[in-house]
Amino acid sequence: MKRLIVISALFLAGCDASGTGPLIATSPRAPVLLGQSANGGTVQQFKITRSNALGVTPVSHAAVVTRAREICPQGFTLLSREDDVTRRISGVIYTDVVVTMRCA
Repeated sequence: MKRLIVISALFLAGCDASGTGPLIATSPRAPVLLGQSANGGTVQQFKITRSNALGVTPVSHAAVVTRAREICPQGFTLLSREDDVTRRISGVIYTDVVVTMRCA
């Protein structure tokens, strides 16, 4: 039991206030760097996934903006938002949105 408590404490120490921890480059939440724009800003792409067993859950514009602000706190411009892609796995419906943006 003591080992479990120590392991849990070490894990929680690595997490930030939101409980997600830092975005490591290998994390599926980490944005993909696509390149640089003419004004020197970076062009990045990220994916938001929602799941629900009862039906399709749309990804709101507010969720996209919140995630973009996490990546580019100094400002951003949304370049594209690919259509929602929905799949069903074991009765759970997953909705994916891929967003491309330019950081200021």
